[in-house]
Parts: sequence; C-alpha cells; structure tokens
Amino acid sequence: MNVGSLPGYYYDEEKRKYFKIQADAAVPPNARYSKSNVKYEQDAVKKRKLGHQFRTKQAAQTIQRSKILSNATYGGRLAREVGTGPCQASADETHISHLTRQDVQIQVPSLFAVHPMHNGTYAALGYGSSVALYESPWNITGRLDPVWRKPRVSPGPLETGLWSFLGAQRITSTSAWPARDPKLVVFLTDHARDNVYVEATQSHAAARISTINPEGDPLWQCVINPFNPASIAIAASRSVTNLPCMEHDQGESLTDLAETRSLDWLDASTIAAGTGKTVLLWDTRTSDNKRDRFSHGAQITALQTVPRSGGTQILVASNRRISLYDTRVRANKPGNALLSVPMLHENTKLTLSISPRGLVAAATKVGADNKVQLFSLRTGRELTALDLPGHRAAQVTQLAWREDDVGAEYLQACVGNRLVKWGWEDPAEEVEGADEYIADMMRHGGR
Repeated sequence: MNVGSLPGYYYDEEKRKYFKIQADAAVPPNARYSKSNVKYEQDAVKKRKLGHQFRTKQAAQTIQRSKILSNATYGGRLAREVGTGPCQASADETHISHLTRQDVQIQVPSLFAVHPMHNGTYAALGYGSSVALYESPWNITGRLDPVWRKPRVSPGPLETGLWSFLGAQRITSTSAWPARDPKLVVFLTDHARDNVYVEATQSHAAARISTINPEGDPLWQCVINPFNPASIAIAASRSVTNLPCMEHDQGESLTDLAETRSLDWLDASTIAAGTGKTVLLWDTRTSDNKRDRFSHGAQITALQTVPRSGGTQILVASNRRISLYDTRVRANKPGNALLSVPMLHENTKLTLSISPRGLVAAATKVGADNKVQLFSLRTGRELTALDLPGHRAAQVTQLAWREDDVGAEYLQACVGNRLVKWGWEDPAEEVEGADEYIADMMRHGGR
C-alpha cells in the first residue's frame, strides 16, 4: 500500500496509523514520535531501501553459479575445467610452497631496479650518492658477478656523449621493453629538470632527455606502452603524460588531477591511472576522452593491468586492501570490486607485480618491518610472506616476475644492496661450473 505523507505527522507501519510528530522538549527522552526519533526511523528506512536496491542491481549484474556444478557426476569435472574446483584452489598454495631464495650482495650503495639485458647480462640502476647504471654478467649459478663493469651512467658526465647524470638525482621509477632482453629503457629521477631518460639499448643513438613538470612535482611512475613501444605513460603528482619515446616533443598531458601515483596501459591507446580514490581511463587518441571508471574508496598507491586478461581487469591497491576490477562491469561505487584482499602498508607508493598465472607479489612496509607478500587472484587470499635477507630487511625498491631462458617463472626483488631471486630450482642440484665459480670468488676475498 502506497501511503501518502502528511506534514507534521508520522505514519507507523506496524499500527497503520498517523501520529503527530512532537517537539523533543515537549516529550520524555526517547519518545517514539519525538522529532529526533522520527528522523532516525526515516533515515533507517531510507537506508534499508537503498541497500535493497543495490543488492537487486548487483544480483542482476552478477554471473550466477550454474546448478550443474553441484551435480555429483559432472560438477567436479566441470569445476576443474573452469578453474574453480578444490584442486585449483589449492594449486597456488602448492606452487609457492616450493619457492627457494637466492640473493647476493652487490658492491654498490643500493640497487633500485634490475632488468634482464641481452647477451646474458643485467642492467642495474643504483641510487644514492653514487647513482649509476652498470652492466654485469649473470652467471650460470644465478649469482651476479660482484665485479661491476661498463658504467653507463655515473655521478659526473662521461665522454660517451650518451649520458649526463648528476649524483644528487635519485631514480624514482624504471621501465623496460620488452621485459626480457629489452630494447628500450626508461627511468625517472627526482630532479626538477632533465628528469626523464629514454635509451634504445641496442643502438648507438643518443639517449633522449626530457623534462616533465618543471614546477617540481614528483614523478611517481613510468610505463612503456607494451602494445606499441612508441610512447611512455608517466604519472606525476597531479598529472598524467603520454610522452613519445624518441621524438623530441612533450606529448600530451591531463592536468589538475587528484594525487596520481600509479598507472598502466590497458591497450594500445588507453591509460588507466589511479587519481586520488578513483581509477581514471584515458583514450590517448584524443586529449578530452577521459572518465572516472571505478571508485576505490581510498588513496590509490598502486595499479596494474592483469596479464592475460585482454585489458579488461585492473588490480588496484591502497594502504589497506588490494582489489580486482573488471571494465566489463558497469558499477562505479566503492565495494563493487570482483574481489578484495586485506593488506597493510604505510608508504605513499606500493610496489607490486602480477605473474601470468595470477600470483600477486606486494612489497609492504609497516614500521620497520619490510616483507614481500604473495596473494592469489584465483582464491582471493594471502598465500605467504617471503623471507628477506638480513635480520631487519631493507626496503624493497623493485619487485618483478620474470622468465628465464627456458620460460621458467621466478620473482626478483632489489632489497638494499642485494638482488634477491625466488625460483623453483632445486637448490641442491649441481650446476656445471659452480665449483670453479666459488673457487674464483674465494680468491677475490670470499665474495
């Protein structure tokens, strides 16, 4: 029954009668039809109606579980096929239980990022008082040779004509394309000018040096377009820039945004950026084609496109949780993520990486406690926290899932001046040449 509203009266659904609303001062405290109590009841009714509308809409947009999955004969086989059965739910736990750690101390003040390079070498970016980009061999035993060589960037200008880098600058982000054997390397610094460096690693052309945000706003992240490596997405404090890689122009920017610390490419022309508490999608083919797509409800500290999702799924993190969103879902309210996993972090930026099989590695920091946590996108649960070297581990500056020469997956991290690697190799397995390598290291001081 649709009952009309009478000014100054309250309709009681239980008694089905109108009652006069009385002033708070004229009735005893907590009187049922006092003005304040009636307002409380009306607000509660409105809240229940809104909640019912939300659940109804959510149910209409949710894919319902098929009843055949509950069938004793066919349900188990189908569940295993689509990846929802109990054997799939425990597969991630079994997978990560065999991770083994390798780490080596490097003779530089600190590492920021390490990218696999051609000819079996790695390029490492150190930062601090002696900022440098070096190359060093990665030998068959999985250790970095402690004798670093071929400096590419040094505190003072080199005579190569490719780089001019000051020791006072600190590297804030790196990106390489492709992930293994990269042909293009980009990194950002904390300097007000000349803060974007782009180099084609396998050519002798001079590196491009650009300036983004000369006003001094910090640059948080750079990501090379993996679909068309002719441009770079750069997140600054209040702007997002689409910068051509080797062309000498400043590209296009979205300005006057909320705090922007992380971004990624959804497809060849779309950038997803975490601006304040929302996920912004920008079609870079036109500067005005942008929209707020998801509301995360908290300041976004990390954002990454989920591998093998076809650019439809985005992993978004704040300092309290990690949430998975799908661009095919029309909802734009907090709490409408496909899944959310609680997580605690204190820094302004979270470092995370997603493996092709759906494992999420996040480098969290709470007080003096630094650790690497692993989560599963299949189960929506935390799997484990990986051990870091040292009694009190240094902060993790880079975290990345990589693949070796045979396609085996491993997790790599830069922790202080150590390069740490978690893989599924058997640590007791003998490696050809290992004895000669150890003997040579002992002759050089035991390192």
